[in-house]
Amino acid sequence: MEIPRDGIGEAGKIVNLSAATEVVVQRVLSGQVVSFTGTLASMTHKAALELVERAGGRGVQALSQGTTLLVIGEEGWALEDDGRASVKLRQALQLVAEGAGIRIVAESDWLQMLGLDERRDEIRRAHTPAMLSRMLNVPVRLIRRWARLGLLRPVRTVGRLPWFDYREAAGARRLAGLLGEGVSAEVIERSLCELSRVLAGTDRSLAQLNLLVHDDQILLRDERGVLNPRT
Repeated sequence: MEIPRDGIGEAGKIVNLSAATEVVVQRVLSGQVVSFTGTLASMTHKAALELVERAGGRGVQALSQGTTLLVIGEEGWALEDDGRASVKLRQALQLVAEGAGIRIVAESDWLQMLGLDERRDEIRRAHTPAMLSRMLNVPVRLIRRWARLGLLRPVRTVGRLPWFDYREAAGARRLAGLLGEGVSAEVIERSLCELSRVLAGTDRSLAQLNLLVHDDQILLRDERGVLNPRT
């Protein structure tokens, strides 16, 4: 089985799964009805649905009582443009409350279930500001500014070069984008609290949100002049 790789790393590269990994993937996904919400960091939704289908499962766009698994992407948080938790996540939580047997997992946990440890490690791997700049399509000076504000915390420093967690940086970009579009911090906070019911790490994003909310009162100066850290 060959699966397109369209997420972080070498986009579009065809990856051959080992025979052992194929067995694990098919054992986990065969007969499952799987849906995805939020942006996946390891591959596109199309590639993920294709993986499910090739392994003997069924990939679906719409949730129902028959859905067995919902995977939450880790390219930023699963938030709509209005700041609310994704429609699919809210639907899944409602269906679970009604007795549906939907399992809700984070993307990295799903990859671990499938034995795709290399892709899981890519999501969790630390990156330099320059690497994050290319991957997230934001200026490297913004990454460094976020670090100075405490929005990003280095997971390690080699010499004078800081290395940052990819998921934390992707989350900061998503939160900053929503605030920049005029979404209220209260709406985002409620959504993050809703996400905390099924995902770990939202406490860190709540701290990022608090810092970003106060960015309007913070001005920094670099070689280009006085700048707002959010934008």
